[in-house]
Amino acid sequence: MSRIQIAFATDTRMFEPTLVAMMSAIESTRRPVTVHFLGHGLDDAARRRLDRAVGCWPQADLVFHDMVAALNDIWEKFAWNGRHTAMTKALLHIPALVEGKVLYLDSDTLTYADVGALFDTDMQDRLIGAVRDYGYLVTWSELLPLPGASPNLLEREAMAPHPVSDYINTGVVLFDCDAINAEPGLARALSDPDGLTCDTKRMVGKVKGRILHLDPSWNVSRGIHNRYARAHAAMLPYEAPYAHVPAKILHHVGIEKPWHDFDLDLMRRDISAARNDLFAKLDMAAHGRKRDIIFWEVKDELCLEEYVGAVRTYRASFDRYMSMLRE
Repeated sequence: MSRIQIAFATDTRMFEPTLVAMMSAIESTRRPVTVHFLGHGLDDAARRRLDRAVGCWPQADLVFHDMVAALNDIWEKFAWNGRHTAMTKALLHIPALVEGKVLYLDSDTLTYADVGALFDTDMQDRLIGAVRDYGYLVTWSELLPLPGASPNLLEREAMAPHPVSDYINTGVVLFDCDAINAEPGLARALSDPDGLTCDTKRMVGKVKGRILHLDPSWNVSRGIHNRYARAHAAMLPYEAPYAHVPAKILHHVGIEKPWHDFDLDLMRRDISAARNDLFAKLDMAAHGRKRDIIFWEVKDELCLEEYVGAVRTYRASFDRYMSMLRE
């Protein structure tokens, strides 16, 4: 079987969740795999844990990329800008660091299927493969009927002249690095620090029209399945209806990560209070939105139960992988 490549990026802040994402991806594939780990600030103890994690599977090997050394004199331009750290944009450097196809996975993902199947994908002359952004489709399918509502200007500019509904989530990206590097100046344009604000907008702005939309099961946002089906029908009426299938990669998007300390049973009991709090934070009154129909991934019982189940599964996986590193 041919060797595949998977990439991850983190600093010390997200190190353990990234190990969990990495270990679940390695464990789920039957093919030999090279892990490209883009790291910053990891001490010797962290590097030893990383080596042990990859070493749990004999078919896996590791290539470590120290991002300060890799970026050299432009590293400082990627430093914290008040919202994003340098490592949140590290995936933009993958084509300059790796050859061939490589699958990038965010630190808040959990893999359930053999990702080797993605490497058999016919890229159809596309440069990257990714799933349409769940949150974007859901949000705008629910907001667009409101007077004066329109997609975010930056997202429209990033996609133009292509449909804004093609906007992607960059938590799971299949790069064809050779194809990107064959386009003069493209790899450099992706990683140019000047004017860089958001990894997603930078990426879609540079490769728009050359994006292969992967099956949604490869990047499923927790607790959003039933709402995504409605959004898909509203925003993409020319495509086949969305079929609810088990997640191959589950993506824990949002602020409340499953490794954070919050009580799931309390969330169930206090869902109404949580909705009102979120309404205030998002200032949805500006959109004429009623509190009882506030958009949120866990706004109904089906979403809530799916969300709770996903968090519990993640926590069990987290504990199992961390115990493997202690043995």
